[in-house]
Amino acid sequence: MLRRRVFCLLCTCLMLAPVAAQSGELRIVTLDLPPYWYHDENKPAGICGEIGNAVAEECGLVARNIPMRLHRGLEEMRMGRADMIILLASPEAESVGYNLGQLFHEESVVIGLVKSGIQSPGDLVGKRVASIRGARYTATVSAESGVILSPATSYLQSLNLLLEGRVDAVLGPRLGLEHTIKMHDLPRMAFSRPLLACLAPVTVYVSRHVSVALVERVRAAIQRLVDNGTVERIRNKYLL
Repeated sequence: MLRRRVFCLLCTCLMLAPVAAQSGELRIVTLDLPPYWYHDENKPAGICGEIGNAVAEECGLVARNIPMRLHRGLEEMRMGRADMIILLASPEAESVGYNLGQLFHEESVVIGLVKSGIQSPGDLVGKRVASIRGARYTATVSAESGVILSPATSYLQSLNLLLEGRVDAVLGPRLGLEHTIKMHDLPRMAFSRPLLACLAPVTVYVSRHVSVALVERVRAAIQRLVDNGTVERIRNKYLL
């Protein structure tokens, strides 16, 4: 009877062990938000896509990229079905993973139409602002500050909603919005100059379900990639 109980306990422990540690994989959430994530010939690309793969390689693990929307990716992290995500720091991200440090900073901006008259975040009170569903950039442009947030699935959808008059402004990372305007030939002269909302850190989060050993392994890999200039070289490839 005792042997049977020990055997059952051992089996249970093996079942609960972190999947990445067993399989040699690092399960990375990847989003369809160029230039941070996209797929080039079915391979993950973009700033965060390349950095994620570099982290896995530096850890001696195989990157398994899991493409999905941001809100779904956060839920996968919460449930332990994904190991890592790279994104702008937010309370939502902090609640689902360990913050392993900043890679670089991005300007989060508000863009309206050229005649919108938006001069400060205060001008957005009562206005409809498109933003990626699940993203939270700053408390000054949020539901708490009186802004009506309209969830979008991409930067392109956000900007098209603005051009169609269905929202009053768009909130998002400046590089992502400017990249979308350029890549899709949107009428740049129709948009206002970007209004800085905040300077947000792009951060690596690891699921709270992974082992302490893997957390430290990833943390050390990130530090090496920052110190040896790999992170900066990858980001510079995508700057406009």
